[in-house]
Parts: sequence; C-alpha cells; structure tokens
Amino acid sequence: MFKLFMCIFIFHYSSQSGFQKDLNVNIPFPPILNIRDGIPTGHLRPLGWQSRAEAPVAEEPVVIEPETFWNKYIEKSRPVVLRGLVLGSEASEQWTDSYLDKKYGHLDIKLAERKQNFKSYKEKTQFKLSNFLKGYRIEDWYLNGIMPEEMQREAPISRMLNCGPFTTFCSLKDKNYEIIIEKLVKNFNKTWNMDIPKIAQLVEPYLWLSAGETSSLIHSHPEHNLHCVLDGRKDFILIPSEQFSSQKNPSKHDKKKASWRKELDLFESYNGSNEWYSKIDVDKINAYKYKILNSMKWYYSSIRSGDCIYTPANYLHQVRSHGRSLSSSIYFKTFKLPSKLEEIFGEIKSHLFNSCSKNAPLFESMASVQSHFLWTYTHSERHLKQKDFNENDAKYYLHYLVKNHSLLYENFENFYEEITGELKNRLSELKPLIRQALSLTARDIWNELADENILSLDQIYDLSDSKLEKLTKILGLAANFHDLDYFLVNDEL
Repeated sequence: MFKLFMCIFIFHYSSQSGFQKDLNVNIPFPPILNIRDGIPTGHLRPLGWQSRAEAPVAEEPVVIEPETFWNKYIEKSRPVVLRGLVLGSEASEQWTDSYLDKKYGHLDIKLAERKQNFKSYKEKTQFKLSNFLKGYRIEDWYLNGIMPEEMQREAPISRMLNCGPFTTFCSLKDKNYEIIIEKLVKNFNKTWNMDIPKIAQLVEPYLWLSAGETSSLIHSHPEHNLHCVLDGRKDFILIPSEQFSSQKNPSKHDKKKASWRKELDLFESYNGSNEWYSKIDVDKINAYKYKILNSMKWYYSSIRSGDCIYTPANYLHQVRSHGRSLSSSIYFKTFKLPSKLEEIFGEIKSHLFNSCSKNAPLFESMASVQSHFLWTYTHSERHLKQKDFNENDAKYYLHYLVKNHSLLYENFENFYEEITGELKNRLSELKPLIRQALSLTARDIWNELADENILSLDQIYDLSDSKLEKLTKILGLAANFHDLDYFLVNDEL
C-alpha cells in the first residue's frame, strides 16, 4: 500500500504527449508574490504563492558526524540540507540515459503515469528500464520504486547511514558486547530473555527519474528520508505541522488540532498508517477554499546534483522537479525502546556510534549496506530482505510496524497482506503444508499475539516464543518465495 500511494501522489504540471518536454532548471524559487486587490494571494497559482516563505531550510557542512546528525536532526525531527554530500559518486557522474540503458536497460522497474486528475491515476508494472528511457522525455511517465540491487553497486549512501545503529546492533547473546551489555542490563533479572531491540532500521532505497516539470502532492511519510539529487533540480517546500496545533489558546487546542488536517484536505492511506496525502491541486491552488495556506508557515530549499536533504518522519512537504530529474532516497526508521530500556537508551546509542570512523569518506556504495535493508525488489514487487527468522526477529518486525508508540491491528494487517499476497496468488503450485500455513489470515495470526486490536511495545517484547511461532513461519515463507531450493528442502514446516 505504501508504494502504491508513493506512486499516486506524483502527477504532472504540464506535458504535451508527442513533444520533447521543457528541461529548463532555471526557475525562480521561492516565488515573488503577486498581490492583487480583491483576489486572495496566489489564487490559481502553484503552492508557495499564497504566503511568503519563513526561511531556507537549515544547512550543515557535509563533514557533520553521524552522532551529531542523529542528536541534532533525527531526534529533534528537524529537516536539514547537506550540499555536495554525494557529489562525485558514480551515479551522479555516470548515470546518463545512454549509460543506464546499456548497463541496466534489462531491469524491470515501476512506472507511474502522471495525471492531472487524481482519480484517473493508473500504474504499470514489469516495465523494462530501456523502454522507459526511450519514452519518458515525451510521454507522461515517472519512474519511482525500490532501486534494484544491481544499481545499488553504483549508488551512494552517506556515511551517516552506514554505521552506528544502522549497521551495528547490541545483543545479549553477542560476545562482542558482553562488557557493555553487562553494564547496561546489570539491574535486570538474569533470566530476562530479551535481546536489546534495534534502535534504527534502513528500510529501502528508492530511485526517481522524470523529465520536465513535475510536482508531488502535499504529503508525509512514516519513515525518515535522506533524498539525494543525482541530476537536475528539485524544490522542496517543508511545512511544520506544529504551527497548526499551537497551544496558545488551550481551550481551543483540541478542536484546532483535530481540524487542520481537514482544512488541508489530508487523508490517510489506511487507518493508522501515518501516511498522509492532500487532495489540494498544488499546481492551481483554490485560495478561496484553502484559506489556511494564506497564513501557513513554510521553509524552502532548492536541491541540485550532489545535494541531499533530510526530511523527518511525519513532516509535511511538497516537491517540484525540473529538467531531467534523477535522484535516490533512503528511507529509514528510528525506534522507541521498551520502557525497560528507555533509561539506558543514550548509553546504547553512544556505544553503537563508536563504531563510526572519524575519517570515513562522505559516502560509499549502497551495496555495502544491502544486507541491512528491510526490503528488497524482485519482479517489480517488494520482498523481505532477511531470509532466516527466529522468534526474536519476529519481535523486531512487529516493532518496525509500531506507529505512535503502539502497534494497531490495521498496521499488522497491511504488512501481512503485502508479504503474503504473491504467495496466495499461487497457492495451487505450493505443497499442502505450505498451503495450510498460508490459509491463515492476518486476524488468525493476530489472535495468537493479542486479545485486543492494539499492542504496546512492552507487550511485543514480552511475547513468548510459542505465540510468535506461526508469524515466524509466515515471515520465512514470504521472504524465501523466490528461492526454489528453500521450498524443496522445507517439505515440512
């Protein structure tokens, strides 16, 4: 569902099929407002013309240390721009259309057709990259999807995301951390059977490619995002949501907090998803209808080749691309620890960041962290990257699904349907025991875990292995679906 909506929010500003698109990147931004008597400022103009920007997004030197980046921006949910962070990478230097066609043209990619009318959206899958490259400068096409693993060998990942809690994890069973763990958990019962949870997870890398001027809806994601432009230019509008829920007038606070999403015409992809999208036409704002935009505070930044911007989870933003726009995103998530471990979070975090080299290059090949991504991409679909699972891994996946400090059944159901969908479409080809396991619904598995439609973080980590047994098996089946040897060997579950 997440990737479906990632495709949906992209639509085109102006494109005439059959003609080469305008690849001009020298567009003034932020705009100079045109104020006319009797007409709301920015009426029928793009987003950004309705009120003046507050200021540029904060910028940091590219030499910022990973732990400083975490403390100053990730923990505080503050966006930041890092100029030239991936400048000189193989992708930014070599990924011309001809190079991509020659080296990666055989790959299947996700193709979205952009439409002015939100409801007329449609999506194509199993589209060869070579065919996309032949037509995207003329047709109303947009590439967005998980970056194939072959391409990750040349794509860059910042040093801020390839060390510390993103690639190193504490474990009670890992002898390398015996001393630090003994110190951290000395006050806990010796029989305590719980690994220290991950505090960060690389979710997936994304690839974006378009031509001409394109624009996204106003939206937010449940994950953090480090977005790096490899070619072209992107203009970002970032909208802090705390401005809409000010507590200056406490008596009206609750009402105001509940109404601002309605005023921005925001809807959630499904209940509890924390993925929000606005139905506002960002290319032609109705300033009479959306009066909230006339006083809205927003921040801006233009990102060019080699530049990166960090957008925190749940942060509203809108993006406009210019020219031949090629970029990569790395989505990642940070986790709240169970209450038993909250008091030692700082020590765990600092210990993990000690693994980061002070003299590391600004970026490395994304392939260096491939094994740490949660999702991979096969046959135009997402699949779990991890292949082997135990009950403790199942707890980590439940932890990953937590939104706003608790896990709702809706979050679990969406995840379960995604990882088992392809398998269930081919049940007749599978062995009886596997078909039997896959006959379990999301509700069947959930009932093994909880008595209600919500699980707290502490409840997740207190689950016994017996309660997690069925989920663990399903995770293994889903992750190994494309491995024929796995299904030949695992005759019994």
